[in-house]
Amino acid sequence: MLRGETEMNYVLTPEQMAAADKSASYDLHIPGIVLMENAAHAVLQEIRQDFPPDSRIAVIAGRGNNGGDGLALARQLFLHNYSVKIYLLAESDDLTPDATVNYYAAAALGIECEAVSRITETLRREWQTAALLVDALLGTGCNRRLGDLYYQAVETINQSPAPKYSIDIPSGLNGERGTVMGTAVRADKTIVLAAYKRGNLLGRAKEYCGEMVLADIELPPAAYDSVRPQTFVLNPALWPDFPPKRPFAHKGTMGRALVIAGSGQMGGALLLTAEAAYRSGAGLVYAYTAENNRIPLLTRLPEVIVDVYEETPEETDKYEFSREIEGKDAILIGPGLSTGPKAYELLRMTLASKLPLVIDADALTLLAEHPKLLHLCSQRTELKVLTPHLKEMERLTGLSVEQIEENSLDLAGRFAKSWNAVIVLKNYRTVIAFPDGKCYINPLGNEGMATGGSGDVLSGCLAGLLAGAAGRDQVKAILYGVYRHSLAGDLACRQKGPAAMLASDIIGNLGTV
Repeated sequence: MLRGETEMNYVLTPEQMAAADKSASYDLHIPGIVLMENAAHAVLQEIRQDFPPDSRIAVIAGRGNNGGDGLALARQLFLHNYSVKIYLLAESDDLTPDATVNYYAAAALGIECEAVSRITETLRREWQTAALLVDALLGTGCNRRLGDLYYQAVETINQSPAPKYSIDIPSGLNGERGTVMGTAVRADKTIVLAAYKRGNLLGRAKEYCGEMVLADIELPPAAYDSVRPQTFVLNPALWPDFPPKRPFAHKGTMGRALVIAGSGQMGGALLLTAEAAYRSGAGLVYAYTAENNRIPLLTRLPEVIVDVYEETPEETDKYEFSREIEGKDAILIGPGLSTGPKAYELLRMTLASKLPLVIDADALTLLAEHPKLLHLCSQRTELKVLTPHLKEMERLTGLSVEQIEENSLDLAGRFAKSWNAVIVLKNYRTVIAFPDGKCYINPLGNEGMATGGSGDVLSGCLAGLLAGAAGRDQVKAILYGVYRHSLAGDLACRQKGPAAMLASDIIGNLGTV
């Protein structure tokens, strides 16, 4: 277990969160009403820092415990001198027990509560002119298309110019997959309670959650014992001592990375990967590439040690190849490699090596096209990191892009076990899955990174870091590499703008993050 794998970095399914809540109540004797009060207080703190007292706030609540959080919040807002009104999209006798307690507590204080059975013009005007709309309609249990009343309510919320804060997850967003169940609240801020839910991060969550704030509701760590989470948000707490400081290091001890990339027509991929490997801390970077790439590579990056092969269909000499990998600490194969007979031979021999591998781009296509290579890869016991984007994962698995995108976390975990490999499934929310069942979701990244060469930079980063790790801290190297790549990408996007951003801009920021 890494030090950062704590309850505040868990990513849970709605069922796991419910089990943790139940454990808190039944095993640890913490009443649910206490956790509801803590949740309301956490949301209150966000509102108090953003809106002054006397602001007119509409709390839009449903029948469940998410609605109960909203009812408790309304009372706390009232006690802090906010002008608050509750809009309850349920009958008062249909509320959950804890929500019922908070309903009557709010009523006892004289807080105005309107029972909403249809969306009227008066209601529309009130939501249009409120200082803040608080979404406490559904929570994480939304698993079917919204009914008419809730659908209309969510659409009316979205049409209002008022800021919108959602409690735990925007209503209408599926808590398991982040899919939209007909429609969903487009929140400006989502106050996530206790731990991230899958639906906060996956699917279309980024479109709807806005700024996410993780709130501590004082759920004890022991409440998660029965859940045993295996999925975490990628964050620097996972690698507090990585990369290690090496005041007495020299180039030979900082790791030797070998990059096998770049056919005669695809030299750019080689340039990006080699520079990214160096910028990630490798002491020496070697390139094994087509003859055409030697001069452009050395002109752009004279630090690289280059050897070349002939792009002929004949088998590569095993002695020659063993000489290429001798003394290296990690290998990256695939970017711009092509998928011809020569590339096949290079991948076959690379898979037979004992070194940590990063397999990307054309090498992934070769695995998909040649079951023997994929079998060889799966049987290989040494570390291998596969870095497919959605289309490459489609070719590897036979599943559609839509299926993969909708089930990215589960599928990455499934194939990580099946192939005994680390899977870095690249998407706007990159998922990292390990064969032992642990998964990590990267919260960083931006649309500007959807540009040619961005994946080459990532694979170069991973190769450089794995070479520097030299068999130690390999998990940290992978996690840090993915996070750092996205952090540099986010900085590049702020500098250049998403439309003008290039993959080389990511490399340019690796040294500043």
